[in-house]
Amino acid sequence: NFIGGNITASKPNPVSSPLVMWESVSDFNSKDTILYLAEKDFAPGDEICVKSARNRYPIWITNTKSDTLHRDDTLYVHDIITSRLFLGGGPYKIAPSHTGGVGAPVFMSLTALNYNVNQTWNCVFRTNDTTEQVMDMVVSNDGDHLFILTQKVLELSSEYSLYRVSGFDQYRDEVELDVRKSIYDATAGFYDANDRRMLIDDTLIANLTGEDILSITLDPQNNNNLIYTTNNTGGANPRIKMITNALTATRSTVVTQDKEGNGIPTDMPVYTALIEMTHDNIAYVGTEKGVYITEDLTSANPTWKLYNNGIDINVPVFQLIQQTKNFASTYSVTHDKISGLIDTLNYNGVFNYGIIYAATHGAGIFRDTSYWQKTGSKTFIPGNKYVNNTLKVYPNPANTHFTIDYALPSSNDRVQLNVVDITGKIVYTKNLGVKDAGNHSERLDCSNLPSGFYFVNMIIGRHNKTAKIIISK
Repeated sequence: NFIGGNITASKPNPVSSPLVMWESVSDFNSKDTILYLAEKDFAPGDEICVKSARNRYPIWITNTKSDTLHRDDTLYVHDIITSRLFLGGGPYKIAPSHTGGVGAPVFMSLTALNYNVNQTWNCVFRTNDTTEQVMDMVVSNDGDHLFILTQKVLELSSEYSLYRVSGFDQYRDEVELDVRKSIYDATAGFYDANDRRMLIDDTLIANLTGEDILSITLDPQNNNNLIYTTNNTGGANPRIKMITNALTATRSTVVTQDKEGNGIPTDMPVYTALIEMTHDNIAYVGTEKGVYITEDLTSANPTWKLYNNGIDINVPVFQLIQQTKNFASTYSVTHDKISGLIDTLNYNGVFNYGIIYAATHGAGIFRDTSYWQKTGSKTFIPGNKYVNNTLKVYPNPANTHFTIDYALPSSNDRVQLNVVDITGKIVYTKNLGVKDAGNHSERLDCSNLPSGFYFVNMIIGRHNKTAKIIISK
């Protein structure tokens, strides 16, 4: 519950408020900019380290102008570092003196990684049912869609609802996000709907009655696949169900499949689920007696097997999570204007990419490294040139294929390739591994991409190089 100021809880909340964090270091659809003040002279072709407003994370750019950027000159730079922190809660009253209230509120902060400002929260979702509270949330891997599981506490039973809120990637301003107006409606007892809200309408996907819904999770590769787990013990109803059109579903069009299959004892609930990020046929679930796994989730009747190696005892597993972010190590450079000295700050990347974690009741937290993609650590030395500044993409426009030419002056840099559409969604990604010094080419099949503008984004070591391409059919 949210208690403080003019917000007073209307009833006790028996569950903890769920928190969901989404972040990106390559959000090309961001509307934010940084005013950079040059610390020294930068000749054409020189690399410049600009610090984001979010944790001063470094953004490396190149002086592409034909003349020198002189010390104390200013430059506007696209801030591609983004985070969204979602907090769900229980019902509350706007003020003690009013009878109206709010149900199942979800607040979002865009400044969770900006440590120099006070947090600003926008209420991006709520209902008018004061018995409804948020039980679980999950955000799509592109950050555009938030799925919300709520529970209505009725007199004799409970009713669960699944909502989808979309449009976070396109709309960024407070007035576009907030469900409230700036003027309080004393007659209604709560804020009116925001007429200027630009997010796609909140969509109620499903009302789920007669069963206790315990968790929701998304397929990292295909966000249309959403699994929810239940407390349906006894075998009468499946405890693992998958919605296969979660990005477009409404109550009348939702498509649900039974994924319980066989192998899990019928006398215990399924608390949580996880679809492995690189194999959509592999899934984990947490139960009263530990972890079960299937390698045929895509079949009509999956087979589940006990997977407690390392935990060694059958204890309840309440949460499963996989590290699906793969941020490269980088560093920032600051040039002292008086002494000319260089100050360097390392930013360690993600070194647990692919590891799955299981939170148990009473036995601690365990990890499974079966899908760990080791990236290794790297300490960067200021002044080294890790990549040629030119990223050549041809033919442009392209129809069925295009080629990317790039160069590495030094060896042992890991290369990651992404193709991003104009909404910021990654439509193609490939880890090219560690490359030797020299010239390289990568040919991509784009025959399945619709016509439009795209960004070819290549992460080489600490560098993030981008080129535009047009697909024309």
